[in-house]
Amino acid sequence: MSIYPSVITTLSFPGTTDKLNSPSHSALETGQSSAIGQLQAFIGLSGDSSTAGTLLYDIRSSDSDGGGHIQTANKGGTGQTTFTKGDLLVAQSTSVLTKIAVGDNGTVLKANPSTASGVEWTSGLANITSFAGVSSVLWTYPSALGMLFVQLWAGGGSGGSGVDSDRDTGGLGGCCFAEAWITPSILQGSQLVYIGAGGASVTGNANGANGSNTVFGSTSILVAYGGSGGQSATTGASGGGSAGPFGISSTLFAGVGGDSGVNGQDGIYCGGGGGDRGNGGNAIHGGAGGGGIQGTTAGNGGTSRLGGNGGSASVGGNGTAGSFPSGGGAGAHVTGGGFYSGKGGDGLVIISEYI
Repeated sequence: MSIYPSVITTLSFPGTTDKLNSPSHSALETGQSSAIGQLQAFIGLSGDSSTAGTLLYDIRSSDSDGGGHIQTANKGGTGQTTFTKGDLLVAQSTSVLTKIAVGDNGTVLKANPSTASGVEWTSGLANITSFAGVSSVLWTYPSALGMLFVQLWAGGGSGGSGVDSDRDTGGLGGCCFAEAWITPSILQGSQLVYIGAGGASVTGNANGANGSNTVFGSTSILVAYGGSGGQSATTGASGGGSAGPFGISSTLFAGVGGDSGVNGQDGIYCGGGGGDRGNGGNAIHGGAGGGGIQGTTAGNGGTSRLGGNGGSASVGGNGTAGSFPSGGGAGAHVTGGGFYSGKGGDGLVIISEYI
């Protein structure tokens, strides 16, 4: 900080040739008074008197090499000597500013009174809750919710079952998978969550059972639709199908079940069930389709990246159940053996809470 005033030309010390009367005593006093007046004008007067105000700041020459003149927070400074890109200054107390380094990519600043600075960098993810193996549950709305990410898997359909010359086929994977970001403003306190069960296995000459829907919210804010059970018919049994996300039928999202001897189609959210002798379709998010069977020819279940795989059919045995979550069950041929088709995989709910 520079010395103020910046230029003082009338205040000088006597030289070796100066005399007591040259310059005169009055001239020196005049020069000193003028200089003090300039300082008073900059510093300020104390009240209405002519007394100079109290100097509140350290003053150093612009030519100073430092000297430890670091201004603290209670003197209007920061108390810091260096900064790095992204640094934040936070009040640690009434007189101390502390430096907080920038957080990792994607993190957010979160209040935390238990820390020295009162704040911390966090991923923003406060809690992850999953629900499975129950029919319904009440999800409690957290008090400091910023955003909600909900993922749903519905129940997968079970495989169909046939007798003698009947055709039997695998069920569709639980199409369905559904996901959405939800803002707290549309939530009304705690919410009911329904977890869809997979379709039950069947025997004899019967169509497979449909999987149940998985629903988030008392007003059905988000729904994943259950997979259909595989069919059983004397000719050309086909694999089960289902609606895609939000109940929209689309082969892009939900694979269609295969006809006689045809594989189930692949889908983004679920794979179609295999027709008799056909393989189940693959999926990315939801469950894959179960394999179909006719006589001694059995199809394999499809695979899924994020959901359950479809069950594979078995000659001379029960159809394999669809994997959790939402995999479609395999078909069964029960001639002389009383075998059962594969059950559909149960649904799943994952709720990620962000501050």
